[in-house]
Amino acid sequence: MTINIKTILPLMIATSLYAQNSAIAYDGGIRLGVQYHDSLKSSRDVAIGGYLHSEGELYEGISLGGTFHTTQAFFGQHDAEGIPFFSSQARGYSILSEAYMKGEWGNTSAIFGRQILDTPFLDSDDIGMIPNSFEAYMLMNQDIKNSTILYSYVRAMSGVDSERAEKFDAINGGSGLHILGLSYEDEALSFSAWYYLLPHLASYSYLEVGYEMGYERFSYAFLAQAVLQEFVEAEDTKTLGFSASVSDERSALRATFAYNKSYGGVADNGFGGGPFFTSSENMTLADHSVHGEVFYAGVAWEASEALTLSLAKASLKDAKRHDGYEVDVVANYVASDTLSFDAIYSKIDNTDISGDKFDNVRVFANYTF
Repeated sequence: MTINIKTILPLMIATSLYAQNSAIAYDGGIRLGVQYHDSLKSSRDVAIGGYLHSEGELYEGISLGGTFHTTQAFFGQHDAEGIPFFSSQARGYSILSEAYMKGEWGNTSAIFGRQILDTPFLDSDDIGMIPNSFEAYMLMNQDIKNSTILYSYVRAMSGVDSERAEKFDAINGGSGLHILGLSYEDEALSFSAWYYLLPHLASYSYLEVGYEMGYERFSYAFLAQAVLQEFVEAEDTKTLGFSASVSDERSALRATFAYNKSYGGVADNGFGGGPFFTSSENMTLADHSVHGEVFYAGVAWEASEALTLSLAKASLKDAKRHDGYEVDVVANYVASDTLSFDAIYSKIDNTDISGDKFDNVRVFANYTF
């Protein structure tokens, strides 16, 4: 089941020629990223990049699309520490991150080719310059009210969480990954169940239930998750988690508390940032040894319609009760419909568990069109 990009490209060209009298939609963005890792003097990345996406209709209900991404070192700064901004060789690169054929028939849709997917154990994880993308077949149906059923076969991956961000490398030695998901959501209740099968390697089962309610000026959200990860050549891992948040409309404050604990082996994020409620900007439950445990507490304040400030701390423990922590301070500023800024400061001390101890600063300017 190989997805051949050499087949997709001529089809995209044919679409542009065929659709001379049809509207082809374009959108894109420019991203400037600056990163300091460990200290302001030891390591610095400065990158400029962006994306251009287009999609046009081939026949009624059938369309073709693609996205071009690039990231390049600015002022020659590419020390490649912290969150990856560049290729596996710490150099700028460009990639056709999406090249797909899409069909829509009523409440059913299918996408074939390179695409960006977001599921609990496989997601875009847009924490650097270029997100994760995948070579996949995806089929989705929404005939049941408030529900989505999804099946996908994923063959290859590129992007910030892959070993070679600049390439689409085969997943699971070429055997790929099968995903089956069911989700339901109404005004108060949400539910999702997912199953991931990596033949001859592992399987992941994921269950999440959520409930939201409001009372006077307050709103509340509660989430619970259960994960079973079974491995052919490693100890199975069970992970439980919960999250509770409360928002105050008057003060524009939101407080969040979360907890995750794993049993058995080591939890795994899969192909992306991972689904665990206690995930921080840099570290997750999967960064720790067996019987990992994470307590998370955070507060966010909408200082104005444009500015949001947040502070969070994740406290970590392993089976031997070794301690670690991460503190994150984040500012998001939306200057206009097309211009926004993000600033993230993280302080990590996980010396006793993983040996990691560093500060990380990332600043992004984003322009979309």
